[in-house]
Amino acid sequence: MDLYIAPVNGVVFAVACLVGFVVFQRSKGGQSGHPHVGPHGDLALAIASIAASIVALAFLLGLPGTGSTPDEGVRPAPASTLSSTMAP
Repeated sequence: MDLYIAPVNGVVFAVACLVGFVVFQRSKGGQSGHPHVGPHGDLALAIASIAASIVALAFLLGLPGTGSTPDEGVRPAPASTLSSTMAP
């Protein structure tokens, strides 16, 4: 399963960066709703679109968290903290 996770994470990051680049390029001509952004694109809008793309793709593809393991749900029951020698 680890062989599947690493390439998918890389693809998600690459697609998100591509989306951010396209948004940055499209915002150069004032297409982002601002009257005039200038000769440079809107960097904050590009970074926000990268973050939104990563979150959306992670939800769509069901990427696991960094600390999850396949057998995370199987755990032994905790030992009882009350001793039989204690009086109530």
